[in-house]
Amino acid sequence: MTPPNRALLQQINRNGVWFAARKTVPVWARRVTAPEVVASREGDLQAKVGDFVCRGIAGEFWVQTEPTLRAKYGETGQTSLDDRGLEWTEFAPLPESSRVMAAEVGHPFEVHSSWGVLSGKEGDYLLKAWRDRDVEFPADVWTVDREVFQTTYARV
Repeated sequence: MTPPNRALLQQINRNGVWFAARKTVPVWARRVTAPEVVASREGDLQAKVGDFVCRGIAGEFWVQTEPTLRAKYGETGQTSLDDRGLEWTEFAPLPESSRVMAAEVGHPFEVHSSWGVLSGKEGDYLLKAWRDRDVEFPADVWTVDREVFQTTYARV
């Protein structure tokens, strides 16, 4: 069986458009206490108990495991409650650990990630973890909206 992201990754690898980037702005995160579906811009994501729901500066949501969150971000000590009474904690990107590989995609696309099926629009970005920078077909890739990427990541 062909991996579901193979065709898109082959196209990006062939075109040589991957570049290094890193997250530059803090995020807010809350621990998941019961399984839930998180509505992201790119599709519905499955969050398990112990995962973290992250919220970016544009109000976008995504899910990360605790080890991944803590490997890429450090707690700032700032907390806030949302209108549902849920507590969110601010996390700042760790400069050396928040690097990724990114590629702008010039057409609508879909990827299968560990969290669910994600859709990207023309001009959105496909990302993979820095540790997978030399991996042709990484196990986990995700999408980031063009405007969100341009305001929260910097090329390195």
